[in-house]
Amino acid sequence: VESAPAANQDLIGKRVVGEINLACTCCTVCSAGGDRARNHCPKRTVLGILAKDGCHAEYVTLPVRNLHIVPDEISTRNAAFAEPLAAAFRILEQGLVRPAIDSVA
Repeated sequence: VESAPAANQDLIGKRVVGEINLACTCCTVCSAGGDRARNHCPKRTVLGILAKDGCHAEYVTLPVRNLHIVPDEISTRNAAFAEPLAAAFRILEQGLVRPAIDSVA
């Protein structure tokens, strides 16, 4: 497997997890900034969902800005849950269920 010539050399040989939302970085939403802007980009693709091969593909490409180094203390098995856990957490942030006030039966 090769990396692009301009790839961040600090990532070579490192274990990484990737964010699945791939923003265009050029539209007005992306220009407005912030990490959350990439989730609302109208031109985004989503790894494995919108016009981009997912993790069952033989190879996956992601921009460096979407990669996060996995610390040595975290097992590869646990690192595999980073994206699903982040998605679940984000859903909870947006939800209306509040601790000690609401309940789900």
